[in-house]
Amino acid sequence: MSLVLTQGAKKRVIRVGRFAGQYAKPRSADTETRGAVSLPSYRGDMINCAGFTLAERTPDPQLLLRAYERSGLTINFIRALVDGGFADLHHPEYWDLGFVSKSRRATEYRRMVESIGESLRFLETLIGGPVSNVNRVDFYTSHEGMHLLYEQAQTRHVPRRTGWYNLSTHLPWIGDRTRALGGAHVEYFRGIANPIAVKLGPSVQPEEAVALAETLNPGNQPGRLTFILRFGADQVDRCLPPVVNAVQRTGRSVAVVLRPDAWQHGDHVERDPDAPFRQHPG
Repeated sequence: MSLVLTQGAKKRVIRVGRFAGQYAKPRSADTETRGAVSLPSYRGDMINCAGFTLAERTPDPQLLLRAYERSGLTINFIRALVDGGFADLHHPEYWDLGFVSKSRRATEYRRMVESIGESLRFLETLIGGPVSNVNRVDFYTSHEGMHLLYEQAQTRHVPRRTGWYNLSTHLPWIGDRTRALGGAHVEYFRGIANPIAVKLGPSVQPEEAVALAETLNPGNQPGRLTFILRFGADQVDRCLPPVVNAVQRTGRSVAVVLRPDAWQHGDHVERDPDAPFRQHPG
C-alpha cells in the first residue's frame, strides 16, 4: 500500500507499523467488576491475562520475558518478509490485499499496481539491467512506551552515536493518559534520542501541546517529535485547529498523525470514502 501511495501522491512514504511491542495497556481504574466479583484490571499481555479469574488477572513478571520474546519473533518475521521479496516491485501480484476486493476502487487500485510494474520494466529496459534495491522496503516499528521499567531495561548507548536509545522499537510514543508534563513518561522520553511521539486526545489544551513540544524537542529538530491526534469524528473540528495553530505560532517543528478514528464511530466508517477530506483552518 505504501508503494501505491508513493505512486499516487509522488511523495516519499515512511512505513511505521504499530507492532512488536504493544503489550501494555493504560487503564483508568485499578479494578474491573463483573456482578459481585472485582478483580485487577487487565493491563496488557506483559502484565497479566485478559481472562476474568484471579489467577489470570494476577500480575506475572514472567510475562515481561514473553513480551520480549514475542516482540523479537514479530520483528524477525517482518525482516524475513522484507528480505524475502514480499515487497518486491517486480511482483505486484503479491499486493492484492484482502480489503481491496471489497472496495469500490478495486479496479483503480489494480490498474495503479500494474502501472508501477510497467514503469519498472520500462526503466530496466532503458538501463539494460535490473534496478537495484527495489526488491525490499524499510519497515519501522512503534509502540506505546508505557511500562517504563521494561523500556528502561532496553535503553542503551549505541556505537558511533551520542545519547541514549530505546532499542525495543524505532518510534516509541507516550499515551494520552501518561503525557503529564511533570510525569515519569515525559521525563524518560525527553532523555532518549529516538524519534518519539505523543498521543493527544480531546482533553488537551493548546498550551499543553506547546509545552510538550518544548520539553520533548528543545532543539526543535525536524522529525524528532510527532503528535498522534485522536479526537474522534464528533470533536475533530473543534479540537484540531487550536492545537495546530498554537504549535505553528511558536515555530515548533512537529509532525502530525491524524488517526483514522478521527472520522470513525466505533468500527464503522461513517464518511463517504470517496469524498475529499475537509480542510481545517491552519
